[in-house]
Amino acid sequence: MGTDGGGAAAGEPWREELLRAQEQGDAAALDVLLDRCYYRLALTEPELLRPVLAAPAQGNSRHALTRQLFRADHAVPEAAVADFEAWVARQERPALRDRLGVHSLRLRRLMVEGHHALASELADTMVGELITSFDRDGIDDVVPIVLIHAATAKILAGEPSLAIGHLRTAQRWAESNGGHPATEHALALVAMVRALWGDPARAQELLPTPPEAPRGPAGSLLRLWSSVAVLVGGLVLEAQERPEAARARLAAVAPKGRESEIDALGRFWWVPVHLSARLALHGEDPVVAVLRLRRALEDHRPLAEADGAPGALLRADLADLLQAAGALGEAEEVLAELPETPVVPAAAASRARLMWLRHEGAALDALLTAIGPLHPSSSTELEAIRLLRASETRAAEDGGAQEAQLAGVLRLRGGASGLALLPE
Repeated sequence: MGTDGGGAAAGEPWREELLRAQEQGDAAALDVLLDRCYYRLALTEPELLRPVLAAPAQGNSRHALTRQLFRADHAVPEAAVADFEAWVARQERPALRDRLGVHSLRLRRLMVEGHHALASELADTMVGELITSFDRDGIDDVVPIVLIHAATAKILAGEPSLAIGHLRTAQRWAESNGGHPATEHALALVAMVRALWGDPARAQELLPTPPEAPRGPAGSLLRLWSSVAVLVGGLVLEAQERPEAARARLAAVAPKGRESEIDALGRFWWVPVHLSARLALHGEDPVVAVLRLRRALEDHRPLAEADGAPGALLRADLADLLQAAGALGEAEEVLAELPETPVVPAAAASRARLMWLRHEGAALDALLTAIGPLHPSSSTELEAIRLLRASETRAAEDGGAQEAQLAGVLRLRGGASGLALLPE
């Protein structure tokens, strides 16, 4: 294993080359190595890589740029981006990897600033250029990363199908080009999308043994992506009614729940906030949880606008907590901020639950008709409410036996947190 548990075997060629170049003090060889396999090193040997990046580059602007990439939770400084873009523009025929680099830097900035729609458009441009170009020189190390960045933009914009497509392509590319440590992280992100879009069972199938703690130094790409895998485990555990185990996963990523710990997740800051809100439905004071979530939304504007996945999901969580606190009018106001077409399945489920609580049968029937069991916006919680609605008249006729049976179905399909929001 690598020095930080990153997953590299001692015999990985890039690790041996790095150690040899360091031992010999060969700055030129280090630049060539970083040029060829920076991301492999960043995902397996970040502790070995960090001191190398502290030394000035000896080669071109591409080599200089690598010195700015280690902190994955921040955008690259504008001065470094401008220098690299100017260098690429001076090339008579810029290489594909450098054109992709320019796109990736701009994409990173857009995602950090919360411009999810623009980031999604740029991701399309970037992937399109990758697919149509015949230039394959020196791109083996960067292609999985480019595709994962594009997928992240699609996740933030609420486009899960396209995100999963990019992630699966990244996985296939990595596996068919001599192996790449990005493979496990692409798979963990697919599992995260499945969990957040209402399919925790599939998430568990994809990631049956998620890690209990993140790896790598703070701010590194390895730390960022391995934290996602830990959180996927927490999301699955919460859905399985194992809140204490889920809280342990959340604590491994954000021990104190502080803003600085949340922000260290970069583009995925909203995932631990969502998990925390879900866990609050397991016996915590919903009023306290409402105040905590409202602060998180306020602290992260404009990263949490209602038309993107982070803002839509957290508003659905806020509406759920308000329903649990009995504040149905405030829950309605929160849900009114969301687009009519659900960005995430949780929004549809929260709307349906509010209608059920208010005995708005006609409106609920219309929603359940529009979002059928096979609709992309369906979820286990929405299907639990569908069962409730279909069984209401029979429950009244059959009495407690039917209600007890239905409660068992709800626990199986929707989890205890979904059940907790419904009246006794």
